[in-house]
Amino acid sequence: MNNPTSDKALVGVFYARPDKTKKLLLALENTDGVLEYFYRFFCDLPKEKASEQIWANHRKTVEIIEGFLLKYPGILVVREQNLGLSKNMIRSISEALEHHNSCVILEDDIIVSKKCLRHFEKALAQYEEHENIWGIAGNSFLNEKESAKLPDSYMLPIMTTWGWATWADRWEKFLSQYPVSFEQMDNVKSIWGFDFGGFPYKQMLLDNRAGKVDSWAIEFNYTLFMNKGYFVFPKKSLCENIGVGLDATHTLEQQQFMQKITDDSYLPSQYQENIDIEVINAVSILFKKKLEKPGFSKRIVNRLFN
Repeated sequence: MNNPTSDKALVGVFYARPDKTKKLLLALENTDGVLEYFYRFFCDLPKEKASEQIWANHRKTVEIIEGFLLKYPGILVVREQNLGLSKNMIRSISEALEHHNSCVILEDDIIVSKKCLRHFEKALAQYEEHENIWGIAGNSFLNEKESAKLPDSYMLPIMTTWGWATWADRWEKFLSQYPVSFEQMDNVKSIWGFDFGGFPYKQMLLDNRAGKVDSWAIEFNYTLFMNKGYFVFPKKSLCENIGVGLDATHTLEQQQFMQKITDDSYLPSQYQENIDIEVINAVSILFKKKLEKPGFSKRIVNRLFN
């Protein structure tokens, strides 16, 4: 089924992780509106010298995706060579938005709630003409206790990669400015600064520019900051990252940023029309409290944003 008759698009980005791929696609099948979307799936190729196990995982991942696409409209693009995460993500989103005005973006380590697609639809429609809104988040970085006094949705001057959506014109704005000169940072007047809530975004950007990490997301976040853009976040998570936290090096602090889906039927009742400085300040303070906890390592910070 490869006829893109729907104006609703979902981009899925995969790499040799069949177990997680299966969990994501099973979650999607239980999501309201699953039949209304056109699925553009992209699977990166393993490196030539990858182990036979990784190649076997790649083949199994492709098989699982092809099974999904027998039931739902979409296409699968298997890369002809290994692109790596950053290049594959940028190319995949760009290729999808050549055909659609907006899209939902999910990596293979994300699962979604029953109402997740409805959330993205409502928010994409409401904020389409709001040029300062660059994206819609599917996750919350705060647990339910921390977000208890927050509105059902709110805007933050940061992005997320843990399930999100954007529009073609915002994505094109990112591409047209990428990479933004680092020297321009000091020219932007911001209440919170680039290191929102004390999160070391600036150091991550420096590390990325120095080739120490490979993160397209920190470049997007920097472009967002330079353009004084925002993402709209839900009070509760409708997307959940299942890609980390399984081995002993991942700590409680990391888990606190990665919120589970606790209410499968949750859908924000309303979406804020205006930027609420008090809410953003409150979230910034909550971020700082998380980061002040003992044992919050640089590695955790890197994994949170990749």
